[in-house]
Amino acid sequence: MANGVSAAPVVTGVSGEELDYVNDVSGTDLLHGLTGVDSGPAWSTSTVRLNDGIHGDTHSVDGTSSITWTTVGAIVTYDLGLGSGGLGWDINSILSIAAWDSAAFGNQGYSVEVKLKNAVDFTALATVDYQPLTGSGATKVTLTDDDGDVLASGVEFIRFTANSVNAGANNGRFTFREIDVVGVESGPDETPPTVLSLNPADDTSGALPSDNLVVTFNENIAIGSGNITIKNLDTPSETTIPIANAQISVSGAVLTINPDSDLAANTNYAIQIDTTAIDDTSGNSFIGISNDTTWNFTTGEPDLTAPMVSILSPPDDATAVASGSNLVITFNEDIAIENGNITLKNLDTPSETAIPVGDAQISISGAVLTINPSSKLANKTHYAIQITASAITDLSGNSFVGISDDTTWNFVTADEPLRITCMGDSITAGYTDNPSWENHPFKHGYRSGLYNRITGTRRYDFKFIGGSTEPWTGISGDPSRGGDYKPAFDLRDIDQDGHRGYGGKTAGFLNNNIVTWLESDNPDIILLKIGTNSQDQSGLDTLVDTITTN
Repeated sequence: MANGVSAAPVVTGVSGEELDYVNDVSGTDLLHGLTGVDSGPAWSTSTVRLNDGIHGDTHSVDGTSSITWTTVGAIVTYDLGLGSGGLGWDINSILSIAAWDSAAFGNQGYSVEVKLKNAVDFTALATVDYQPLTGSGATKVTLTDDDGDVLASGVEFIRFTANSVNAGANNGRFTFREIDVVGVESGPDETPPTVLSLNPADDTSGALPSDNLVVTFNENIAIGSGNITIKNLDTPSETTIPIANAQISVSGAVLTINPDSDLAANTNYAIQIDTTAIDDTSGNSFIGISNDTTWNFTTGEPDLTAPMVSILSPPDDATAVASGSNLVITFNEDIAIENGNITLKNLDTPSETAIPVGDAQISISGAVLTINPSSKLANKTHYAIQITASAITDLSGNSFVGISDDTTWNFVTADEPLRITCMGDSITAGYTDNPSWENHPFKHGYRSGLYNRITGTRRYDFKFIGGSTEPWTGISGDPSRGGDYKPAFDLRDIDQDGHRGYGGKTAGFLNNNIVTWLESDNPDIILLKIGTNSQDQSGLDTLVDTITTN
C-alpha cells in the first residue's frame, strides 16, 4: 500500500462482563514498551497502563491499578519510529478495551490520528463513539479497514485523544484498560495513488463556473508529465492544460485546477487526466481519468451578486455598547478579504482610526467578519464604522458595496463598566486554575473561570468589585503567611480581584454586613453563592430581601 490512510475505517464494538477480554492480548502490539507523550488536559492516571498488556483483570492487579482514567480532551502520542527499513509502519488494526468493576465507566469515546513518514501534520484516521453500557461491564472496540486493506501505511506517529462519554458524575471520563496497535513494517510503496474526493463531485449540478476544480488523493502527490483536459460536452469542445502549467498546483495530497477563464454557465463538463500526469512521492502513477463519466458535472448560473450585510453587532443605533466589544458583521454568503480599510470614527471628538483589512485586528470565518480593536473604544462615545468598497468580496470576486456614511452603522458605548460583586463563601473567594486539585485550599473557586468566559468572544466591559481580602490574608494558603501558591492566572495582576467571598461564613455573617457593603461597593450585579454553608432558609430570605430592597 502507498503511504496514506484508509478511506473507510470500520469501528466494531462489543460489550460484555468485566473479565470477558482477559485473554485478548496482542502479540504484535506496536505500542508495547513505548512511553507515550501526554499533551492537552492532564490524564487522570498514567498513560503507561494503556499499553502494559493487562486487559481484562479486575481494576487492581497486585494492588496496582491496571486502568487509565481519561480526561476529556487529553492526548497521548506514540513515536513508532520508522522501522529497520526506514519506511514506517502499516497499521492493520487497533483494539481498545474499557472496563470498570461493578460501575458504568466502560463506554468508549476517542479519536485516532496518524502522522506519516515525512508528513508535517497528523491525519485523522477514525473516531470511536461506542456507548452501549448503562451499568457495569466492559467494551471492546476493533478498528479495521472495510476493504481488507491496512488502516494506514508509512506511519511514524500515532495519537489518541479522549472524547466525552456518558460517564455520570465523572464529567464524561471513562476507564481505558488497554490499547493495542497491530501492524508490521511498511514495505516499498508500489501502489498508485487513488482519489478520495472530487470537487465539484461527480454528477453535481449547479457548480459555480468560477470555482476551482479540486482532486484529493489518499496520499501526497507530485506532478508528472502530460495534460489535464476540461471538456465542454455541450459544444463540444475542450481545453488542454499541460500538467506543469501555472493553472495547476499541488499541495500535499490535493491537486487544484484553477482555469484562466471561468467555465461557461449552465454547461455540462467532464474532466480527464492523463495516466502520466500525477505520481505519488514514490513514483507510482495515478491511473488517470480517460472517460467522460468518472468526473462530470453541470455548471449553474455564475455568481454576479455582491455580498450583503445580514447582521451587525452591535446593531445600528445601539446604545450602552461595552467599550471592549468586538464589532461583527455577518454577511449573506462566505466572504474574503481584498484591499482597503475599515475605519472606526469617533463622532464626538471627532477623530478616526483606519485599520487595513489585512491587519490582525480583522478576521474572517465563513460569512462572518470580526473587528477586534487593539484598544478599547472610549466610554460614552458615539462611533460610526465605515468600510472601503474594495475591502470585502464574496468567493466569486464580487465586491461588497462598503459603508461610506456615518449613519448605516453607528452606536454609542456604555458610560461605565458594569460593576459585579461575587458574594458568598470560600468557593467565591477561591480560584479555579489548580489542575492537580491538590495541596492548595483555594483551588475550588469560580471567579477566574467566569472572568475568562465574559472577556472571551463577547468582551463585556465589567469590573469585579468588593473589599474581601481572602484568600490572601488570614488563611493558611496565603503566600504572605508562608504559603507558596499563586494562581497561574491571577486576578490581582489585572486589578480584577474585588469580591465579597469569605470562607466558611453563613448567611448570618452576610446579613450583618450587607448594607455596609452595598453602600461601599455600589454593585450593578450580585452573584450570590452561600448555600453550601447555610441551611438557614430564613437567613437566606432576609439576605435576598435586603439586596433587592437596596
